[in-house]
Amino acid sequence: MDSFSKARFLAYGKWDYTVNKSLYRNAAIVILVLFTGTTLLTFLCNQSFATIGIESKVFNTYQFIGWLHNIAQWSVAIMSGYLFHNMVAKNTRIMELTLPATIKEKFWWHVAVNIGGTLAVCIVGYIVSDIIQMLLSLIFNGADSVSTIIPAIFTTNVSSYMREFGLSMKFENEVSYGPDYGIALAEAFADCMQKLLYVAWVLQIITIAFYSGLFSYVNSRKYRHNIPLTIVILIGLGVVILVLVVIAIVIMSVYFSTHTSDFEASLASIEFATDLLTRIFTWMYVAFAVEVILSVVLWAGTYRNYKKASLLNK
Repeated sequence: MDSFSKARFLAYGKWDYTVNKSLYRNAAIVILVLFTGTTLLTFLCNQSFATIGIESKVFNTYQFIGWLHNIAQWSVAIMSGYLFHNMVAKNTRIMELTLPATIKEKFWWHVAVNIGGTLAVCIVGYIVSDIIQMLLSLIFNGADSVSTIIPAIFTTNVSSYMREFGLSMKFENEVSYGPDYGIALAEAFADCMQKLLYVAWVLQIITIAFYSGLFSYVNSRKYRHNIPLTIVILIGLGVVILVLVVIAIVIMSVYFSTHTSDFEASLASIEFATDLLTRIFTWMYVAFAVEVILSVVLWAGTYRNYKKASLLNK
């Protein structure tokens, strides 16, 4: 029974769905409510800003998409905390461990439902949100304001937007930056952002893999109360990273305070500023590479822990 059997996989899935039908249904409802609620709130906020003259369609669109991405990311992460939900109660734990299906078949069913199913619900959420925002735009702003957000989810061009921002940048300092400094710096930032956006979906998948891996790994170690515990772990990691960032800023501030003239002269150079931006984005890619490694380790550990599960471990 070591080989993967589609029949056993589906038979086990039928049992799991019967046992956890209410969990999956309620999770889908909550996710869709979050998508629709965020759509309504975002539209109302944008309408309020527009009435007082603060409006940017490009910014509003990507801010809206960003919120939807966060909902999708955290929905997958939280549902990963329910990956081995059958192990909580004694009767379902016995069934989970004794049903005639391989560990591999059971494991991939949980991944397919909790992660694949959640992603499918999120895709529906994106579509529903897009329809709602188009209807609201039609009702309140007229047919000319109606546009879909779907293309912006996959592709974007920030160059013109950032150049417009660069034109409005003013540098008032004893060092003369030159009239084109703001434009050059904005265009350099736009170029880095554009390269990042080309692989935005890959980076999003990496982030989802890391968060879902962390939640599923803690779930494989502790079946009860694992989601709050994982959130506490994430908060702890965030605090550690924040402390390290603050220490780095303090060290740089001390260094620059003792080399003020040299630093200002370097900063006034467009080449130095654009190179600094490139280095920052390079370190972002390094951070994502670390996430890939951690994701592989966490998911491998999750599968290993599930293979070792027994009727007695908690």
